[in-house]
Amino acid sequence: SPGRHTSFNSGKFRSFTIDITNCYREGDDIFFDIVVTNHANDPALFLLCRHVLKLYDRNGGAYDTTWVSIGTENSNNLGTHIGDKLPSEVPVKGKLRFRNIPSEVTTIKLLEFGASQDDGCVKVNFRDIPVAE
Repeated sequence: SPGRHTSFNSGKFRSFTIDITNCYREGDDIFFDIVVTNHANDPALFLLCRHVLKLYDRNGGAYDTTWVSIGTENSNNLGTHIGDKLPSEVPVKGKLRFRNIPSEVTTIKLLEFGASQDDGCVKVNFRDIPVAE
């Protein structure tokens, strides 16, 4: 079950943990720094499902992600699934970017995170994430 990790959220998908280590604003964009760790004994494929990633604010606004990265892969030239084989027990950094978020949004009510191992996307939900200025 997801638990609190300092003031940020931690989630689980199969043998992976997903930690949100930072959420911050730059102008009209909101960024999430994430760390994904593979707890399996061997390298394992981890994919971000870009089409599932969605942010909701307290006022009912919904926003799709505009850019994601995990390890050395990013969504600049790729499709809806971005990822790589992650080594065992090594934290791998990633980033999510959402554009055109109103300045009054200071807390993310819900972040729907999509994860896959190339066999369908699973939602991992994170709630009540403060946005640093």
